[in-house]
Amino acid sequence: MFGSSILRSSSVLSLAAFTPQTPICVDLDGTLLQGNALHMLLKKALRMNLVSLSWFQSMRFPALKYKIAEQCIEHGLLAPSELPYYIPLLHQLNTWKSCAVPIFLVTGAPSPIAHAIAHHLELFQDVYASSAHINLVGARKAHHLLRYFGSKGFTYVGDSWRDLAVWAHAQTMITVTSSSCLLRMHLARQKTPLLIL
Repeated sequence: MFGSSILRSSSVLSLAAFTPQTPICVDLDGTLLQGNALHMLLKKALRMNLVSLSWFQSMRFPALKYKIAEQCIEHGLLAPSELPYYIPLLHQLNTWKSCAVPIFLVTGAPSPIAHAIAHHLELFQDVYASSAHINLVGARKAHHLLRYFGSKGFTYVGDSWRDLAVWAHAQTMITVTSSSCLLRMHLARQKTPLLIL
């Protein structure tokens, strides 16, 4: 349960009172998905011997993630319709889309996975994801969104401490997490309004 001091904070918004004034940028793993898409696929790939252990020694992390994602999609391991989505968020995104709010998928997941999921959901105006050279998380994600939308030019939906760097520049912070520790960190360091789904 969230601490009462968090819920009483003047920066905590209610969903009923929240009307998006900026594009909505949504994280994938742990936010829109209950879990990590690449981790789910990697388990399948290892069982099918589609991944070489030498890749883990010879490739940099962004390239490794991208290579595994390509292999999994090439062999039909990704079934977007069967992934464990966070349904309350999915419903809310559909509601905002029906009101013509621009929605973007912004994720550290490899681009092939992110685009396949986005194509299935038909929710997003565009997709920003990790490439074979850049791991789009934390400060890198924040920098990317600042370049495209400017400071306070977007609302960000996330779930973890890595998202604090992004929330610092967002107009509104939306989270699906039940971590009162994370929320206290946010409220102590930032003045960004907070919405808890």
